[in-house]
Amino acid sequence: MIKENKLLFLVFLNSLIAFLIDFYLGYSEFWLLLIITELPIIGFLFLAMRGHKWAYVLTIIYYFIRSFNFYFPEFVLMTKNGLNFELSVNSIGVNVISLIFFLLLFYDLKSKFDNRLAKTIRRVVTVSLTITIIAGLIIPKSSKYNEPEHNNELTIKQDTSSNYGEHYTITVPEDWQTAINYKGTSLFAMSPIRDSLDQFRENFNIQIFDINSNLYSSEIVATRLYEHGTSEIPYSVEIVNTGFSKEIPEFYFIEYKLSDSITNVQSKMYCKVEKGKAYSIIFSDSDESFKENLDEVFIPIIRTFKNE
Repeated sequence: MIKENKLLFLVFLNSLIAFLIDFYLGYSEFWLLLIITELPIIGFLFLAMRGHKWAYVLTIIYYFIRSFNFYFPEFVLMTKNGLNFELSVNSIGVNVISLIFFLLLFYDLKSKFDNRLAKTIRRVVTVSLTITIIAGLIIPKSSKYNEPEHNNELTIKQDTSSNYGEHYTITVPEDWQTAINYKGTSLFAMSPIRDSLDQFRENFNIQIFDINSNLYSSEIVATRLYEHGTSEIPYSVEIVNTGFSKEIPEFYFIEYKLSDSITNVQSKMYCKVEKGKAYSIIFSDSDESFKENLDEVFIPIIRTFKNE
């Protein structure tokens, strides 16, 4: 039998690394969810190593829950973390590494409790495990998770049906020119010519995309959109800043400059992910007036953006 402290230390190390992987891979946007679902087990394991039996029981329950994913037609639960790979049969998926640690902890119960209590706990867990597996094998898998695009690879597809005024709204100044479905954008809006010195009219465009999973953060999606959008343009591109906007905290932004021998333009892409959609709003202006028009003109506009 594995010595208790060695086993608990291995489980502790697994939980810590899984948390760091999830945070590093882009789920830092969901920091509150990570804190609620992954940090407590690290504390439980520390207390379990110090001899607290209740913490050991909570650790077993936690790893039991983290061992399975469910894809029922009316209920979906995905508990896979950064150190797991999944084996899926029908509507149940098994997170292999979590299941291994669960079984090791389950086997080691007798070293923590007297035989009578250990047997009671084992019976309850065995019945729960049996019901879980049978339910997953009998109930059919949700049809949407049988589609090829629902895998671990992020897929982005432009949504050309989400028209301005139907699936989202934004307040555009009355003197701006607008065009719907213009050159691949859902909405394109351009400011009026202010005077003879106004060589570049500030503008913004909105694009809507379907993505295959809400698990991908706004940061990951924005980065992919930025890389794709700037890969073939005939300008030198330089990122100025990235992060979450203080003025519009639900959006992740990438601010960048486009330049050649004639043109010096600065753009800022705002992106948010919600309900299987990615919303990209890009504001552009000449380098000289970008900051002023961003703060005074565009920020008030984007604050009016509302999606379904």
